[in-house]
Amino acid sequence: MSETRALICDPAEIRCFRFAFDADILVSTAASNAAELAKFPVKDCRGEPIRYALVSADVGLLSSDEAVGRVLSSLHSRLWLVPEVEVYADNNCDPDAAETLEQFSDEQSRAGVSLLEESCLLHDEGLNLPIDITVDSSVHRQVEDLVLDGRDHERVGLLLGSVAVAGRRRNIHICGICPAPNAPGSDAGVTITFAAWESMLCRRSSVYPKMRILGWFHSHPRDGTVLSKQDLFVHQHYFPHPNMVAWVLDSISGRSQFFYWRNGQVSASRGYGRVDTAPSSYCSESVAGENRKSPRARAWVSVAAIGALGVWAYLGFGTGRENLANRSAYVHRAPRSVQKKGSQHNERVEPPKHQIDRVYILGKHDNLWLICKRFYGDGSLAPALARYNGIRDLTNLQIGQQIRIPLRQTLEAFRQ
Repeated sequence: MSETRALICDPAEIRCFRFAFDADILVSTAASNAAELAKFPVKDCRGEPIRYALVSADVGLLSSDEAVGRVLSSLHSRLWLVPEVEVYADNNCDPDAAETLEQFSDEQSRAGVSLLEESCLLHDEGLNLPIDITVDSSVHRQVEDLVLDGRDHERVGLLLGSVAVAGRRRNIHICGICPAPNAPGSDAGVTITFAAWESMLCRRSSVYPKMRILGWFHSHPRDGTVLSKQDLFVHQHYFPHPNMVAWVLDSISGRSQFFYWRNGQVSASRGYGRVDTAPSSYCSESVAGENRKSPRARAWVSVAAIGALGVWAYLGFGTGRENLANRSAYVHRAPRSVQKKGSQHNERVEPPKHQIDRVYILGKHDNLWLICKRFYGDGSLAPALARYNGIRDLTNLQIGQQIRIPLRQTLEAFRQ
């Protein structure tokens, strides 16, 4: 019987496996048995079987009912082994119901498939260092728009970017996404189908070939910014690298939360930064897929961005998860004036006289970026709002604190 060999990656491109297949077995059988040998889950939290398929960067999803030898003989690109898995908010599911072959056997071959070699694709340093998460502003807007467009059903996609170590900290910088617009979703969950993986991974290969996968994002129309047990299952089994994160967004309240690996456990991040840098100046690749900066230049940019994180880290994150009602009132406040920096004549910009400011009372999980997004439709006005209110320490906002909300034209004058 003839034999076909192939190198196959996991969907997050953490590990690579060299398999030998009997040439006449079906692609569907080859994928299922390869997943078991790679110790992928065979059942989800509900105890339901998980199906697997093979995706090629050249031709996309491989036909499940063709002979694996005939299909693989004509391929020369990267292959991925992908699951069809649901993401839902059912916290009554039992994580112990999930099974992998590792629980039962250490065998290296299974029904026409043999695992010849396993290797690691990622060799990151500083995995024990504290972590900072930054998101490029343009990417942040893309994710927001995607989530808001599908407000009534869950969205899902891959996060791409770079990892840098500077000083005694790690920085995970997200500067690209591969959404799965064809993933069927509802207000209760979304299914990452084979076609969804095909869409995400083929786009990642063709548009962002030099960026790395940093994790995944998905939205919750009604369940806040927590990871459900099934969400956690997906992250633990398919994004298990210490430099991979999960970004959960609430499409109703506009809030979001990052989760990262800490001491082998998935923990909620205290915050993240929104950085105004183009992908080409921070990541290893631009949106167009061009590498325009040397590694040394990118390293210096990484150091600068991590240094700036202290200012930005809490503009995109608040202090809790509750969606409190907007408690505001119209009151008269004396407007402040601000001096334009760099002006030779010390020109002073005065807000319009007799302006009526709205006063917003901070609740849990509120932050200036969200407030500006809510009132002005532009979260980037957050630094100006801080200056208008005389706030110097953005990390020390207090629940119950009053924030004055001026007219947009007034706030524009307070931009640096």
